Amino acid sequence: THTAPRGINDGPDRVHRGPAALRWLAGALHPVLWLHGHTTLVVRRTEIRSAERGGTLFYNCAGAVLVELTPPPAAA
Repeated sequence: THTAPRGINDGPDRVHRGPAALRWLAGALHPVLWLHGHTTLVVRRTEIRSAERGGTLFYNCAGAVLVELTPPPAAA
């Protein structure tokens, strides 16, 4: 998504505060990974790009980020 869900990797000001609807959607879908941008680390005043909530890894891709996805190991 363009922006982070409300309360997860979003910013302190009104412009960078994520929508509550995205927080609801994450809770309804339970994705393993959620990539978002919009909120730079300068706005958040932190170096931390990720947060985990309810089994979902929320990752802030603002700027330039290389994400390498690998499939899970095959079941025996």
